[in-house]
Amino acid sequence: MTFEQVSQSAAALTQGLKQGFKKVCRTVSSAINPIKPVTVVQAALIATACGAVASVPNEYVGEAAAAAAAAATASAAVIGGGPALGGGMVLDSKSNLMRDAVTGGGAAVRRRSPHHDDDNEKDSDEESDGFSVEDDSAPIRTQRQNVSYTQDETELIECDQEEFRIQLKRMKLNKSYFAYPNQTTVANQLHSNFLNPQVVIQMAIGYTQSGKTGCMVGLIDRMMTSQETLIHISNIYIITGLSSCDWMKQTKVRIPECMRVHVFHNGNLDTFKKEVSGKQNILVIIDEAHMASRKKQTMSRIFKELSWKLDFMMENDIKLVQFSATPDGLIFALNGPKWPERHYRIVTIQPGTGYFGAKQMHLLGNLKPAVDIYGRKKDGEWVDEATHNLCIGNFVQILRDQLSFDEPRYLVIRIRGGAQEPNYEKNLYESLGRLHDSERDQFEPDESCVRRYDMNGNVDSISELLFKSPKKHTIIFVKEKMKCAQTLEHIVVDTHGKHHLHSVKHNIGVMVERRRNSDVQNDSFSIQGFMGRLCGYQEHDCICYTNVESYEKYEKLFECNFDSDALKRVSWNSNTTTVRVNGSTIALPNVNHECIEEPISESEAIKMCRIYKDEDDVRKACKFLGYTYRSTKPNEAGFKETSLNAKTGVASLNSAVMKVKSGYGTNNGEKTYRTCYPCYVDPEDSATLRFVVIIRPDTDPIKLEECDTQVVKPLTLTEAMTL
Repeated sequence: MTFEQVSQSAAALTQGLKQGFKKVCRTVSSAINPIKPVTVVQAALIATACGAVASVPNEYVGEAAAAAAAAATASAAVIGGGPALGGGMVLDSKSNLMRDAVTGGGAAVRRRSPHHDDDNEKDSDEESDGFSVEDDSAPIRTQRQNVSYTQDETELIECDQEEFRIQLKRMKLNKSYFAYPNQTTVANQLHSNFLNPQVVIQMAIGYTQSGKTGCMVGLIDRMMTSQETLIHISNIYIITGLSSCDWMKQTKVRIPECMRVHVFHNGNLDTFKKEVSGKQNILVIIDEAHMASRKKQTMSRIFKELSWKLDFMMENDIKLVQFSATPDGLIFALNGPKWPERHYRIVTIQPGTGYFGAKQMHLLGNLKPAVDIYGRKKDGEWVDEATHNLCIGNFVQILRDQLSFDEPRYLVIRIRGGAQEPNYEKNLYESLGRLHDSERDQFEPDESCVRRYDMNGNVDSISELLFKSPKKHTIIFVKEKMKCAQTLEHIVVDTHGKHHLHSVKHNIGVMVERRRNSDVQNDSFSIQGFMGRLCGYQEHDCICYTNVESYEKYEKLFECNFDSDALKRVSWNSNTTTVRVNGSTIALPNVNHECIEEPISESEAIKMCRIYKDEDDVRKACKFLGYTYRSTKPNEAGFKETSLNAKTGVASLNSAVMKVKSGYGTNNGEKTYRTCYPCYVDPEDSATLRFVVIIRPDTDPIKLEECDTQVVKPLTLTEAMTL
């Protein structure tokens, strides 16, 4: 007995149970893979589904009984002929009692009487069928919808699996990929969380350079090879809001070759958008998720253009995993009142054995407070003489810290983006002049003393430069580079195409993070900057000047696994958060806020649209208001389709009403409006058809009122949602 045979029985059951009685059907269908043999556990799941208590309308009692009996019998046969759950099938109502003894049935399907009391019958979230159905209300999507595959599609996925595993094994043998226990644990946890179809988004938080990419590869491996999460490799993507070719290069080297075409950074996210548009059952891994995540920034814009709201993502089985060492406003948004807890999970990545991070540097005394080494006004003059002396004194101390190393190394200094580089060089040369001759001679001479790593600098590859040991202490000025995601390692490709990774930290002496002029420091920038680049699985003795207070706050968050209470107490400054006067932190509008739609009230709906149940009423209203209405023909399944986004399909009433705000386009520079969205209270039931007519801003309010009172009365939002 295979799943295909069980599927036929379950399909009959699905047909027998309608609208508010989908629990048994969905539980059965979610367990079915048409070409794989049934395991004992899976067969038991089907039998359990058949044994679930469901409410069956009178006219479907007989059909449901037969279908449930067939499915239960099939599941019992797979196990070995014995009873799946024991007992027989019982269908019972006050007016009719029917007993049909079915070996292994184990099901009790009870048809409710008209006065049945539901108060004591509650379903858990885990048992939800994907819709929440209450009396006199519309079904609301509560979980990701299962996407089924044909036999050919499933075989293609199996080919993808084999190709992926072979390439991953080759990487392991070539020592270019290592699956460490902590990474495997996180990958398994993320995969396990997605087995709950209510979970749409996950956030994985790990220390900088703690192995997040390994967790990503592990998750892809689990998603690809688990029968419970079948997915095409062409539906798995790794993206980031970071604009960095270095990130692209590093990420591609660390993943199997078959995945490399699906890696996108900020500069080509529009290509990513085109690729995923219209797809279902996709997994999107977002690295450095905090980057470009504010409202109207790239990531937020892409999500908006894809209409990736929570309901849409559940409808199309879109799964997101956000990876970051500094989740900033993203985690505050998830912990806010708008996001239902059942739809997200937060996972912390514990560092593996041998991790050497900011905590270890701090214990060695190698984290030092950031100091001012600039001290000049916009015109290049010193702020005052006291600032002049302070800055030069700070610079001299940094140079002497550099000289504390026995062998020549690189001194890496981040300079302000808006400042004039020559002024930094002036400060450097003045500071060098205050050293003893014997000290000054240990640095490169003035004409070659400074290397510049920026868009127009004289350093093309920082990793290649740092890989080469300097003959004398050499200073590198960095501007707008070496931030999050960049690893301090050099990649060498041998004649056989094998990648060899070489650390460069042994050639670094001191790294100096710039200090902001204001007292408010960007905590996220401090963690992701030079301090974060020095973390990883190699012990070193580098000294880092940084905002030590940011490190201390960060450690406290990790100690409590970023729980909601700790988030309320911490004062975290970043591009997506701001700190109140009382010290608490609030999130600025970001992509995670925009994934949740604000519910539309009756008063809002009546301003924007009119909802009708009958198409003749739509024609009358449009004719009276002067709108052009064109009817659409039903598809083969009997549904009228519309395009709320780039994709045409069957739309829900809720989605259609939410889309009214943006139901316009432009033609030769002039704004034009859509007329009507045909949609459904339940997108799986063609009998729940509704029509949402968009009210244009220039419509005469008096004429609109006359239409409502004398031509055809529209439905209220509550009435329209009622089945």
